[in-house]
Amino acid sequence: MRPSRSALSVLLALTACQAPTARPEYTLATATEATAHRGTSLVADSLAEETLMVAADSTELVLAQAALRNLAVQRRTALRNIANVNTPGYKRRVTATPTTGLRGAGDSPLPVASGEEAFAVFTGGPLQVTKRQLDLAIDGDGFFAVTLPSGCTAFTRNSVWHLNADGKIVTGEGHVLLPEITVPNDMLELSIDPRGQVGGRTAGSPDTTTMFGSLTLHRFVNPEGLRSEDSVWVGTDSSGAPISGAPGTGGLGLVQQGCVERSNVELGNELLTLQAIDHQHRDLVQVLRKLGMLPQ
Repeated sequence: MRPSRSALSVLLALTACQAPTARPEYTLATATEATAHRGTSLVADSLAEETLMVAADSTELVLAQAALRNLAVQRRTALRNIANVNTPGYKRRVTATPTTGLRGAGDSPLPVASGEEAFAVFTGGPLQVTKRQLDLAIDGDGFFAVTLPSGCTAFTRNSVWHLNADGKIVTGEGHVLLPEITVPNDMLELSIDPRGQVGGRTAGSPDTTTMFGSLTLHRFVNPEGLRSEDSVWVGTDSSGAPISGAPGTGGLGLVQQGCVERSNVELGNELLTLQAIDHQHRDLVQVLRKLGMLPQ
């Protein structure tokens, strides 16, 4: 049984999702890469494994594979958000489903959902007071810069900092804050004001405040273009070059000592999203079975 054009339109509508802040460009090859080897089965996601019962070079297979694959990406993204709901500084991911036209003989273009990527939403998360001296949250726009083991510069909204053996301020992974700030090992009290001035009292000078350095923040014209690399972000051509300055200047946020920035994930919304995706997958499988593209 060969599906009708109207049925295919319904199939695509079932997998529509909310558009992200930024949409990258994709080609038809992205949507059809699973058809490179004829006769192979398609693993849609953890919900099911479906073998589509149509010719591997058919328009219908391209549409069905793209629809199943997009639902799989959306589901993995929602699960990742849920898993990181309590991760300080984590930014909610959304999926991108840009479309490209696939033209059938004598027909107008069919929209083929070809997005398979998740992008961060850089809205601020709520601040939580901890009163820990090295918890530094950014209240507003901006990132801290750190040095990776490779020597490259990366960016983070990390709120939880530590001192390494050399007294340098580092992330939990050991990435050194830039510009480097070294705190004496006889520090009694560390004070960081909202404008990023770092000072404190030491055992050698308990009655005076010694300045240890200043924090610099960085923002991007298109932060959604940053590439996620483990627990940090790396600049790309899409993100543009960082715009750097002192906290509270040039559109940059202020630094709040003794606070952490919580994840911007709203658990209730993510659970509803996951439920909707599972319902869409169920409905899509039912449509494919009715069209004869899946076994009963």
